[in-house]
Amino acid sequence: MQANSPFGTAPLFERVVAEYHGERHARGLRCLDSFVAMLFCQLGQAQSLREIHEGLKVSEGKLVHLGMTKSPGHSTLSCANLHRHWQIYQELFTALVPHLRVKLPVSAKTPLALPVGLLSLDSTMIHLRAAVFDWAKYKTTKGAVRIHLLLDHDGLLPRYAVITEGKKPLPTLSLCPRALRLCLIVDIATPIGWPS
Repeated sequence: MQANSPFGTAPLFERVVAEYHGERHARGLRCLDSFVAMLFCQLGQAQSLREIHEGLKVSEGKLVHLGMTKSPGHSTLSCANLHRHWQIYQELFTALVPHLRVKLPVSAKTPLALPVGLLSLDSTMIHLRAAVFDWAKYKTTKGAVRIHLLLDHDGLLPRYAVITEGKKPLPTLSLCPRALRLCLIVDIATPIGWPS
């Protein structure tokens, strides 16, 4: 991996990949390539593996700067997503949060002068095919999951995330300990089971 990897964290990424044996049975797609493809998917709002493949193929000359030699095929991405350990990316995110918090400019912190911490709770639905994800019940022919995200405005990074089935609301607001003095902003459409 090159020193100019995403966020300049080559040693961290390599350590996490080695810990989970992420490169075993890689078949041409390294963990770094998969990570770059999934970042492109999120930032480019790609809706399919083919969109990721085509979008990266257009930018192949620039991928060299991220350590990639070519755009991975959509079937290669599918195989990697199916067999690669998701814990690699979870641990990478957990390790990057403090690293990124330090690098944020002071102006990115909360502009409001509040005596308590400020958090936002929001929810979004991700639609899935019921035939493939039979555990994600939503409608007769459709599946869905709901991601509930607690955003900490001091650093603009997520503090907590919960994934539930599409029909289920966030269980309770017990994820915010009552001992903490916080100001919580909630979207009116966010399905929440309020504590009794």
